[in-house]
Amino acid sequence: MAHLKLATKDDSEAVSILFKELHNASVYKQIMDYRPGDVSALVSRIADDPARGCTIMLLEGRRLVGAIICSSMRQVFNQAEKTAVELGFWITPEFRNKANLKKLLYCLS
Repeated sequence: MAHLKLATKDDSEAVSILFKELHNASVYKQIMDYRPGDVSALVSRIADDPARGCTIMLLEGRRLVGAIICSSMRQVFNQAEKTAVELGFWITPEFRNKANLKKLLYCLS
């Protein structure tokens, strides 16, 4: 059964490797190169300052099978309010099912 873990700086490389799958499956592969160091740096920056956002990992046993990277922004209509923004979301295809999708998405609500 899969479980969730809040990513730390130590997890940044693993998330970067996982998000290569997302890049390869997206239209971005055709228009830009994948820079794993940029993903690692983003995960590390967010882990250092939780007010900036978070990376939540989906693990099957000890294997990383999914993740969502989130940040926040000031709401357009009311600058006193923040809104969550999804920067990247991926679940490895063989682990995509309702239970895992719910786990990773509902943790944000």
